[in-house]
Amino acid sequence: MRRDEAVRLVIDALGDELCVVCNGMIGREAFTAKDREASFYMIGSMGLALSIGMGVALARPKRRVLVLDGDGNVLMGAGVLASVAAAKCRNLLH
Repeated sequence: MRRDEAVRLVIDALGDELCVVCNGMIGREAFTAKDREASFYMIGSMGLALSIGMGVALARPKRRVLVLDGDGNVLMGAGVLASVAAAKCRNLLH
């Protein structure tokens, strides 16, 4: 399966979840698959999708938040992984 096919399957499976999508091809593929009002597409700020997603999850604890991230983005913002673990956001899926 190609990445764009996997992204489309994930986007098609979303209900009312809030979604933060990293910059790069994943963001373009998610937008192309289905532009959603509940999705936030990163234009810049590589490596900050998870930070933004954690902030949204903490601010909206009754909403499920999905972060679609790529390997390079995770490496650019790896420091937030410890913060996410400490925050224990049960409504955050990365």
